[in-house]
Amino acid sequence: MRENNQRGARRRGFPPVIDEHVEVLVLGSFPSPASLVKKQYYGHPQNHFWKLMGALLDEPLYEMEYSSRLKTLLKHGIGLWDVLHQCERAGALDSNIRNAVHNDFQKVAKIARGLKRVCFNGKTAGRFEPVFAASGYETLVLPSSSPAYTLAFDAKLKIWRRIVEIFAQGGNTQPAQRSRLSDNRANAGDACSGEDDGAGGNGGSGGRRARRTPARGDTPELRGTRPAATY
Repeated sequence: MRENNQRGARRRGFPPVIDEHVEVLVLGSFPSPASLVKKQYYGHPQNHFWKLMGALLDEPLYEMEYSSRLKTLLKHGIGLWDVLHQCERAGALDSNIRNAVHNDFQKVAKIARGLKRVCFNGKTAGRFEPVFAASGYETLVLPSSSPAYTLAFDAKLKIWRRIVEIFAQGGNTQPAQRSRLSDNRANAGDACSGEDDGAGGNGGSGGRRARRTPARGDTPELRGTRPAATY
């Protein structure tokens, strides 16, 4: 019984916020307890996500109703999802995640055929970055929007602004090798640690410059992880 309490109940995440016009996908790890209760991405009031996105898009996202937030993101060609479909987690820390099952990213690739860049909100989601880079997408690992990651808001925003650089570049990246996502996702393991999308977390990842895909056939593996089952 004590072990079950430490692991927490098994929870499922949210469906992707996506349409055929999405060019940038922002991936978190897994919704926090506060987000699960509200049934909203980044539902914890102290999470910086909606303020960060509002600032870089020049939209009052934080003041909007949730449905309007999602519509506004899509209007700007930005989609949302998480790297994990379901997991067990006691509390809000990503370091407590157990028995994780990854999302099927082919669902996004089939709809968002113009997807060019995949951004990762924090270091837990960022462990999947090599998978997407090997599949031909530009990638960017961002400092966590969680308030538990204590980098100043302005410093976070400076890095998060790179999300929209793809539009300034005129979308001149190469199309992704989307058919490889399903095969590559098995390389990302279920031993996750880092920060979630709520108030919990133990630090985030610094930003990386968007990069080009490695040579075709170079399938990366994440160190220290085990393959997890797919749903």
